[in-house]
Formats: sequence, C-alpha cells, structure tokens
Amino acid sequence: HDVWCGEQPLKAHFPDLFRMARFKDATVNHVVSWNGDQCHWNITFSRSCNDWEEDSVLSLLALLADSKIVSVGDDMILWSHDSTKKFTIKSFYGEVCIGSSFIDFPADAIWRSKAPLKACFLAWAATKGKVPTEEMLKRRNFKLASRCPMFFKRKNRLITFSFIVGVSPWHLSFSLLGVNWVQPLTIK
Repeated sequence: HDVWCGEQPLKAHFPDLFRMARFKDATVNHVVSWNGDQCHWNITFSRSCNDWEEDSVLSLLALLADSKIVSVGDDMILWSHDSTKKFTIKSFYGEVCIGSSFIDFPADAIWRSKAPLKACFLAWAATKGKVPTEEMLKRRNFKLASRCPMFFKRKNRLITFSFIVGVSPWHLSFSLLGVNWVQPLTIK
C-alpha cells in the first residue's frame, strides 16, 4: 500500500496483479528471501496468470529487480518530506501548508498579540471559518431562540443594525492587529 518502489504504490501501478495477489497486506520482509547477497521475490497469486497478464508480471519483476533492498534490519517507514527521513510535526506542517493561503496568513499577529487567549482562539477560528454560526448550530439540531443575542429583540427587525454594531468591534480588532478583513455584503 505504500510508495517504496517507483512513484506510486505497486497496487496502483499493477492493479490487475494486486487483485490476484494472495497476500495483499504482505510486507517486503514476507515476500523476499535471501541467498547470500542475492534476494529472491516469492510473490504468490491466487490463480495462474493468463497469457495477457504475463507482460505485467515481467514489468513488476523488472521494477523489483531495479529496486535496492537491504537485508539488514526490519521493514520500516521513512518520511520522504524530511532530510532525516523521520516524521516530525514541523515537516508535516510544512508539507500540508505548502501552496495554501494558510501559510501567508499573519498568524503571529493573532497568537502573539496581547489579547486574552480566548479572544486569540476566537479570532483564529474566525479566520478559518470554524466559528459555530447560528445556521451551523441549527443544522446540527440545536434549538435556538429567534432573537438577536445583543438586543434580545426579534431578528427580522434589528438584523441590519445588529450586524453593523456586531461587526464594528471585529473590524476594529483586526485592523489593530494589522489584518485587512473584508466583510460579506449580506449576512444570510
């Protein structure tokens, strides 16, 4: 299932042979035997190969013959995104965030501000779009009153006013942190 020989897993490169494989979860250690310094591949299939499948088997064996197998030690997983080949959170973070706008976001402006930690977390969650809005809570079957939480009035009357008053503190907070924030045209 892993990429260890070539650019993709062998099951993706040879899907027909993978379907025929007797042991689909076998490791390299299970299918290689050693005779001195020479390795021999013991791949077993659940049935004999048909004539049209022989080319795939030969391609697989050629690919395996070109790969370097070390006979010392157990099978192990190496992390290809780090020079030490060991998994670290730093290398994972770098790999996940490459190419996204997430890395360009001024996270230090939020987390290293003098605001309370709860406010920093709320600002961070808001930038990621993860603040539980009333719509989201209703979709999750939370029962909420149809009132403005700021003015305790029916929402349909004060929605524009409460939106303007409620957004202004956020706009001010983000501008003090040096974050340019664009507000939506509607709040629906």
